Amino acid sequence: MGADTGAALRYLELRWCVLHPRSTEGPGTFPSLVIMHLSSVVISDEVLHRLIAVCPALRELHLVGVTQLRRFVPCSGSLLRVVIGAPHVPIQEISFRGTPNLQSLELWHADIWRLYPAIINQADMPCKSVALALPTLDSPCFKVMPKRSIPIITALTINMKFSDNEELRNATHMLSLFPFLKTLNILCYNFLSNKDKSGSGQCQLPAADTIICLSKHLKNVTFEEYCGSEREVEFARFIVAGAKTVTTMQIVVHAANWRDESISSHRDLICRGGKGSPEAQVNFRKSKKGKNILRKRYVTVQRVPIV
Repeated sequence: MGADTGAALRYLELRWCVLHPRSTEGPGTFPSLVIMHLSSVVISDEVLHRLIAVCPALRELHLVGVTQLRRFVPCSGSLLRVVIGAPHVPIQEISFRGTPNLQSLELWHADIWRLYPAIINQADMPCKSVALALPTLDSPCFKVMPKRSIPIITALTINMKFSDNEELRNATHMLSLFPFLKTLNILCYNFLSNKDKSGSGQCQLPAADTIICLSKHLKNVTFEEYCGSEREVEFARFIVAGAKTVTTMQIVVHAANWRDESISSHRDLICRGGKGSPEAQVNFRKSKKGKNILRKRYVTVQRVPIV
C-alpha cells in the first residue's frame, strides 16, 4: 500500500489472513482511518496494539474470530467503540485505561462470567454501554445455569426457537442476571420448528417484579423474525405486562405477507395482560430477510463456542 493510499484510507477490513509481526514496523501510519474490521485474522497482541497506535483517528474497532488475542490493552484517545466477537482463545487481560473516550463495548459469544470481574474491571471502564450477545439458549456450548448476576451489561441479544417451556424459563432467568439491562434484542427462530415440543400450554414464569431490569431499567425491546407462535406471544406479553419502564417494543414479523388484521390481532394478544408502563408502544414491521440466510445464522450461533 502506497503512502498516499494509507494517508487517505478511512475504512479497513481484513479477513482470513495472517498479520506478520513485522507488518506494523516502520514509519507508516493511517492518519485518516476511522473504522477497522479484523475477522478471522491471526494477529498477536503486540501487532494489534501497534496497529491501533498508528491510527490516531480510529473510532471503531471490530475484532471477530481473531486468533492469538490474549491481551487487549489498547491506547487510543479517539477510540469510541470496540467489538470483540467469538474469540478463539481465552482472553487473559483486558484494560481500557488507555481509551479514556470509549463509549461502547460489545461482546459477542464471549464468556462474560469468566471475564467479569476478574479480567474486565468495572472501575477501569470509561464507557457506560456494554452489550452482550449470547448463542442460542439450546446451544451445546452454553449452559444457562448456574450463573451469577453481571451488573455491567446494558444491552443483551439472545437467540431463541420458542420450542418448549424450558427455553422460556431460561430466557427469564437470563433477564434476572442483568439488573441494569436497558435494551433487549431477541432473535426468533421459531420458523425452523415444525411444531412445538412437549410441555405445551402456558408456562409458569417468575413474577416480573422479582426481575430488577424489568422493574427499573429496561426501555427498548425488539423481537426479530417473529412468527406469532404461542410462546412468542407469551414471552412478549410477559415483558409488556411486567416491565415498568419500557417505552418501545418493536416486533419484526418473519413473513412479509402478514396482513394488517393479523398484526392488529397480535398486538391485542400481546397487550391482553395490560402494560406495566403507560408509555409502552408495541410496533410492528415486516422483515426482508430470507429464510436461507436466517437458517445459516442460526447454525452459526448454535454452534459457536463461548470462550
